[in-house]
Amino acid sequence: MSECVGIYIHIPFCVRKCGYCDFYSVSPNADLLSRYKNALLREIANFSDGGVSAKSGVADTLYFGGGTPSLFGEYLAEVTAAVRGRFCLPENAEITLEANPGVNLNPVFEAAASAGVNRVSVGVQSAHPGELDFLSRAHSRNGAQAAVLAARASGIHNLSADVMLGIPGQTEETLRQTLDFCLGLDICHLSAYILKAEPSTPLYARRHSLPSGDETAELYLFACEYLECRGLNQYEISNFARPGSECRHNLKYWRCREYIGFGPAAHSFFAGERFNNIPSLDAYFSGAPRRSDGVCGGFEEFTVLALRLTRGLCKTECERRFPDGGERFERLARKAEPLAETGLVVLEEGRIALTPRGFLVQNAVLGRLL
Repeated sequence: MSECVGIYIHIPFCVRKCGYCDFYSVSPNADLLSRYKNALLREIANFSDGGVSAKSGVADTLYFGGGTPSLFGEYLAEVTAAVRGRFCLPENAEITLEANPGVNLNPVFEAAASAGVNRVSVGVQSAHPGELDFLSRAHSRNGAQAAVLAARASGIHNLSADVMLGIPGQTEETLRQTLDFCLGLDICHLSAYILKAEPSTPLYARRHSLPSGDETAELYLFACEYLECRGLNQYEISNFARPGSECRHNLKYWRCREYIGFGPAAHSFFAGERFNNIPSLDAYFSGAPRRSDGVCGGFEEFTVLALRLTRGLCKTECERRFPDGGERFERLARKAEPLAETGLVVLEEGRIALTPRGFLVQNAVLGRLL
């Protein structure tokens, strides 16, 4: 286990919810934001670690996600100070704020930088007007550019952008334009997510308009190759970064390390257990207890998460984490041999990893291995 935990703060507010988003969020007002800040401070202060404070004594990452966390700008300093006090957040911790373009973010980023935020993730999604319109985004290409420039002007230089793959009408050319737009803003990290129509979203009614699986796969493979050639190396299924700019907080998830989530709908993995808060502000304000997801962190879960990373599953890490880890790794390696022959898996001495084509059929690959 990592000696340091990660802290996730869920900000469940957005002005306008995009048609593809299935995250828990509500419309804010000044009173609700203030009440929520106070509830967060209480939850952070009252967090009980079950007597294992030696493991939770230091948090080296803090992530404000949502929702639209930038709506919470005026309270970032108080919440960050509370986390710093409870979990001894060091000065070199990675502190990330997600932000959506479309409004003047200069005062938000100035407040964020003063609060210690040193990484910003901007929801660009696309640089193409038609694609932004389909996604119901409230910003333009110029708005996305303004958001990134505002973050940099505040003194925050660790900048990431989110883009979407598989938007109806998207081609390699429009995707290249979006990627070039992001690269032209000198970002050091990019997340490229395949658009999915979740049953609980308005997009689900329009799911038949989405490109075929084969078309989306070609866009994904194009993005992987294009970004690699331009210095953003793929390190996870959907994430690319310049060397040293990988998201330290998200790596905790994929390396099966500990993190604690605060706020409604926030999830945690701590002391061998997973638990979550009910996705309801009313329940959160009333102090509803966390719900248990059971004991976790076993070999299969560790394998599934490790195979999201391009470095894959390493024998030495299996041996270090599990008493029979070396033997179980070797059994997986034997099962992976035919998959390596098809180009879906890289099989090296002491390492099993998926290729970009393997990532596209990850569930099938895992079904063969586990």
